[in-house]
This record gives sequence, structure tokens and C-alpha cells, in this order.
Amino acid sequence: LPPSVHCVGSCVWEPAAPDEDLAKWLDSTSKLGPVVYMQHGRLFHLGNLWPAVTECLGGADIRLVASTGRADGEPTKPPPFNFFLRDHVPQGQVLPHATAVVSTANPTAVLGSLSFGLPLLLLPGGGEQLEVAAICERMGAALTLDPESVTPESLHAALREIDGNPRFRASAKQIQSCLSTVQGHLLAADLLESLAECGPRLKGPRLADV
Repeated sequence: LPPSVHCVGSCVWEPAAPDEDLAKWLDSTSKLGPVVYMQHGRLFHLGNLWPAVTECLGGADIRLVASTGRADGEPTKPPPFNFFLRDHVPQGQVLPHATAVVSTANPTAVLGSLSFGLPLLLLPGGGEQLEVAAICERMGAALTLDPESVTPESLHAALREIDGNPRFRASAKQIQSCLSTVQGHLLAADLLESLAECGPRLKGPRLADV
């Protein structure tokens, strides 16, 4: 990157107060199996993933925690007993418990997941999602599926692959190590202060999330 562009890493801001319902649910369902976090972002004209996700994972021996606020379409109601759904789930509260992440490749969810060293199953719908998914797959930390053709069977097979193949977790851990060397909010704030102090004399900095 040119000198005026700075990598600051993940700058996710979340409320200080934890979600007590999520904490209680994670504790009460601990015997049901591992946790998969899902961030279902916009898929625009492609619809939504809920039918395939519900058929594939509803009642399975995993726990699905999902942020649904930006999703197109409504999830199945009532949700399966092993699903915890909220408009917004604090990533910092669920990712330490998760073993994998399913996402439409929203950069916020991807950076958060990789900051915890978690492998990804990505279903990009358009825009920057496509580029983010391609980079993650090229780095070996993700598998990518086409949301237009995803089925319960292909979703299940992909989740088994990223969970069972250690190379995905190893690559995610390597990226986690790199992200741990940048300062996120602190560096971004310092750069903005420098920009405010120097004014137009400073060419940049432009802040890059990735």
C-alpha cells in the first residue's frame, strides 16, 4: 500500500453492556454442541438463506447464533430450539465460543471472525462481498458458495469441510496473528488526530479496514 494508506484492522464498536439473554442461552445449551455464528447480510435480489439454513441446521447437534437485522426476508418462526436469533448479536460475546462463521462476506463480520482465528463459510451476494470472499478464499481461511444455488446439502458439506479440514483454521489463525499487530480503534483515532492537526498539508491518511 502507498504510504498514505494505513491498515488499522478491525474497528468494530459494540455496546459495553453484554446481552444477558445470549449469555444465559449459551450456558443453558452447552450440551447441544459447538457454536456457529451467522451474520446474514443483504443479498439484494438473491433472496435469503433462511430456508436452506433452517433445513440444514434446525435440530442439528450444533448451536446457531445469528444476527438477522440486515437480512432480506424473515427467518423461520418460531426458530428451531438450537437457534438464537437477534437483530444484532455482539460479536465479542459470541465469537469466543464459536468454531466457525457463516456470512455473506460483510467486511465487519469477516474482520471480526478472523480477529478470533475462525474459519469462514462465505456466501457473497454482490458489491464488496465478492472481493472480500475471494481474498479470504485465496488466503485459505474460507470456502465460498454461490447463494443462488446453495442447498441444505451443499451447506452441510461445506460446514463439515471447514470444520474437519485443519488447513482452514490454521490459515485463519495466521491471519489472526497478523491482525493482532495493528491497533484498530487506537491507531484509527491517532491517524484522525494527525489529519485534524495537519489539515490539508497531510496527503492522507486514508483509512483501510483490510
